[in-house]
Parts: sequence; structure tokens; C-alpha cells
Amino acid sequence: MNRYKSPNIVFSRSTETTTGKGITKNSSIYLCHKYSGSGLKEIGEKFGTKESAVSQASRRFAQVLECDKELLKRVEEVRKNLKI
Repeated sequence: MNRYKSPNIVFSRSTETTTGKGITKNSSIYLCHKYSGSGLKEIGEKFGTKESAVSQASRRFAQVLECDKELLKRVEEVRKNLKI
């Protein structure tokens, strides 16, 4: 099973424009970082970025989730759909 499934199953184009560009990529990085058990380097290779960018994107996305309860709800829906 591919553990890097895209959360596009819940996030729509309108969410991307409302919340800012890259929301799908950042949420994917966050979920991989938090739940996959993979290292930063491996996650970075999958997303075409460096380890420090993975760490920073994941940390910043977690901060956004603390303030945006609607986005948190959508991320939780993705997590449940992925069974993680």
C-alpha cells in the first residue's frame, strides 16, 4: 500500500484558494511526517524538497490546525479515510 496517498479526496480547489496555495502539499507532508514513521529525508524525496523544509512545513501546518478548526476537521477526515 502506498503510504503517500494524496488527501485530495477531501480537500477541494476552493479550500486551496481560501486557505492559501499549497494546502494539499503541506497537509500531505504533515500527515506523512506525523504518521508514516519515515524520516525527513525520505519524505522530502517524495515531495521534492529538503528535510528542513519538511520539518518547517509540518510544524507550520500544525500551527495552522490549532487555529483553523474547519481545516482540522478536514485533516481528521483524511486521516480516517487513510486509516492512520
